[in-house]
Amino acid sequence: MTTRKTVKANQARGRNDSTLKGRAISAIAALPLVVACSASIGAGDDPSEAVVSSKAALSASDFMNPIPGAPMSAISGNRDLLVVCMDKLTADPMPTLSDIQTVVGKVQALFLENSGNRLSISNVMYRGCGGNTGTYKASTVDPPVPQQWTEALNQAVGSGFDFHAYDHNGDGNITGDELGIAVIRQTPANWDYGTERNASFQTPTGGMTANIADIYFSAGVKTVQWGLLGHELMHDIANAADLYGYGNLTMWRPGWYSLMDAHWNANHLDPIHKLKFGWTTPTVRTLQSQTFTLAQVETTGVITILADSHGSGEYFVIENRSKSAGTFDNNLPAEGVLVWRVIEDTNLAAIYSPTGGIERWGWQLLTSSPLSVGQTFDLPWLEGATGYQLGVISQNNGTANIAIVQGNTSSLMGFENGTQWTSQGVPLSIVSDPKTQGSFALQVGSSGYRRLDSVAFSTTTLQGITSKMALDVYVPSNPSNKYYLGAVQLYVNCPSANMYNAYVSQAELTGLSLGKFSSITFNLSSDVVKVMKESHTDFSFGIALNASPASPNYVFDNLRFVQ
Repeated sequence: MTTRKTVKANQARGRNDSTLKGRAISAIAALPLVVACSASIGAGDDPSEAVVSSKAALSASDFMNPIPGAPMSAISGNRDLLVVCMDKLTADPMPTLSDIQTVVGKVQALFLENSGNRLSISNVMYRGCGGNTGTYKASTVDPPVPQQWTEALNQAVGSGFDFHAYDHNGDGNITGDELGIAVIRQTPANWDYGTERNASFQTPTGGMTANIADIYFSAGVKTVQWGLLGHELMHDIANAADLYGYGNLTMWRPGWYSLMDAHWNANHLDPIHKLKFGWTTPTVRTLQSQTFTLAQVETTGVITILADSHGSGEYFVIENRSKSAGTFDNNLPAEGVLVWRVIEDTNLAAIYSPTGGIERWGWQLLTSSPLSVGQTFDLPWLEGATGYQLGVISQNNGTANIAIVQGNTSSLMGFENGTQWTSQGVPLSIVSDPKTQGSFALQVGSSGYRRLDSVAFSTTTLQGITSKMALDVYVPSNPSNKYYLGAVQLYVNCPSANMYNAYVSQAELTGLSLGKFSSITFNLSSDVVKVMKESHTDFSFGIALNASPASPNYVFDNLRFVQ
């Protein structure tokens, strides 16, 4: 488990800084890793599924609440939509009723797919579109806004539309959750745009106001139109936030990967909007070494949250985007795994002030393009790297196999953290005495043949690689058989290099001093050294101890490279 720093020791830097953005390309095999996770996982649990599930830990509900100060909240159900068309004001061709109906139909499908059928536009009403009912010509040739919006809504009232029937709370203001309103007018070809505003208008019983999506459409039907209308209605109906760039925000903008940025592509919403709207099925995992699978988000709604136990003020959201899933992401420039960072704790933001700012409540797309098979990404907190790296091992039928590995092996090779080594049926415990370095060593219990394995990690973190490794072994002072103290074998695993439980060498313990540490050495083959010097995210060590039955505990410390 990562412990949050309390000093401003290493502020996050820009997106091009290698400490935050260090991607390494490696040939990662399409086989899942089996790694160990937190010792808090119960007996019988799959150690590769490090899901936060205890009452004391974070759960999905901790992240689905609205961000402090943001108006958005869970949203579902059927919505009504009023489409009001202004009469032709310029020489540009006006979209026909059929054009507009087709675009609205696309938006209906866009909302259903994004929400997992939780939000729908079930009742669409048209006024003044294509010679429908009413006259919607403005009182002047081209009056300025907001006069145009006011006149459009007044004309709808004149045609008999009862806005009061949709004012469910009786406050005189029609909000998007009561009635979506789109005002459509023509624009030059390929210059479709819009905005979301509040307009005032008159009814027979007095004045009212309404939130509207003001849309300029050119004739014909194009992707930009339903992306535009969907974007503005998301403002109106769901209080969604713009994610395109203002100032420093351009550093973190999602572009194609959120409807609230590059809406002209009509792609899916980002996973954070979906999370806050209750449209995803989030799995919350502790930030530690592990592997897990992640299905494509478009049709499953599944995302992963990586969080530390300190709280939900800052966390990572991981999604798997696919060009072949659903309807509205098929034009993405690339597909794969995206890493988002959310900073909801304003105190943290004030202290660490990340490059690029935290506008839009700190929603940051850290990966400028999706990670594909073999790519890795260093996960940064505000104050610097977490020490963990995310890598994509494989993509099988739209499901990504993802590994989280520790970026620094000093703790693992020094046996400082008991969660980094596991063994089936063999008790392992961290001890402060005896030891040869650091704060702790690893005590190995049981008897007979004992096998322990490390979590997977990135070979890029190995330093000082040589053709020989040493391990400090404490031999008990009262072994069950003082004439045979046993032997220790070293193994390595690296599925991406087609290396599975590869035997390295064996060191005999018989003849070593009792009741003290001795160093044993292992000779590494050239193949093992070669793999260690390459870039792989799924490398791990295995150590086997074979000693006489009923032998007391042995202790391991300080696995290292030596000359």
